[in-house]
Amino acid sequence: TRRSSDLVSVDYVSEGKYSVISDNAAGIRSALEYALGLGHVNIAYIYGEPSQVTDIRKSAFIQTLGEHALTVNEKMFLEAKYLHPELSYELTRRILSGENRPTCILYPDDLCAVAGMKAGSDAGLKVGKEISLIGFDGHPVLRMLGPQLTTIQQDTDAIGQSAARLMLRLLQKEEIPMAERVQCIDVKLLEGNTVAQI
Repeated sequence: TRRSSDLVSVDYVSEGKYSVISDNAAGIRSALEYALGLGHVNIAYIYGEPSQVTDIRKSAFIQTLGEHALTVNEKMFLEAKYLHPELSYELTRRILSGENRPTCILYPDDLCAVAGMKAGSDAGLKVGKEISLIGFDGHPVLRMLGPQLTTIQQDTDAIGQSAARLMLRLLQKEEIPMAERVQCIDVKLLEGNTVAQI
């Protein structure tokens, strides 16, 4: 019988257990710093349903804005669902139809960002010029769409390899130091054509 302590989780950290996670905080920080560097200050965030990952990303968003003396506009800080493009489409349309429209919107994943591209286009805005969007995942197929999506790439190969190595060490009854039980995998910004200089 396998003990739950011998399992390796992905994108979830539990005290004393074994986990492999993307550096979600760094990803949101990188996306925001990129947008801010291009002159955006009115930035919306459509995030995923409640989870540990979502909490990390939301905190990073709030903290990074605060470091630039900016505050979160609650009307542009909205909960959606991961991999639920219809909901992100509707929320994007709502944000874009309101007063004080954002110049840039961050999304929980690339599929939702593509829905945002459609919503922006349906609102009569040129994506990458009149409205800017940033995804999260680095999905290679979705980046083939035009305009090419600016996104945060998660290294799924490295996540899978790290999880497999951890599991192998557990199967071999190796004593794994606490410092190695949670492995954080780097993410990186992939620059596309969906964020305008303003």
